[in-house]
Amino acid sequence: MDAYIPLIILAGFLIQNWRTPPPALPTPEIPALEDHRESVLTAKQLNALKCRCCGLNLTDSELLKKLEALVRLYPDEVVITSGTRCAKHNVRVGGVPKSLHLTGRAVDVACAASKQLLMGRCAAEAGFRIVIPYPSKGYLHLSL
Repeated sequence: MDAYIPLIILAGFLIQNWRTPPPALPTPEIPALEDHRESVLTAKQLNALKCRCCGLNLTDSELLKKLEALVRLYPDEVVITSGTRCAKHNVRVGGVPKSLHLTGRAVDVACAASKQLLMGRCAAEAGFRIVIPYPSKGYLHLSL
């Protein structure tokens, strides 16, 4: 009988505490990844997203994320030649009337004709929905 005493004590303890929930542990606050993530875009790239004539910058946050992904994927430097355009600048460069550049949802990127296929694939993988190569002009048009 003495051998059962520890088991009886253990069983009593388990029964008593079976329905009592364990004390709640404090949940540590984990900051969002984006709070600590530095942009991979350089100051020169960010500046190139502004309208060249007036400095207007309507760059869409989704476009920025996709550009960052492109910079990570593409092995060479990504040179932005055109981002946001005001209506006046859009007319001056021959942009279409409803260009996505006017709303900050498009970007042109300099790229030699021989590398446009690679950059186009990287852009598609980065999430750009529209990738238009202009091999004779040396750039790609990327938009959401």
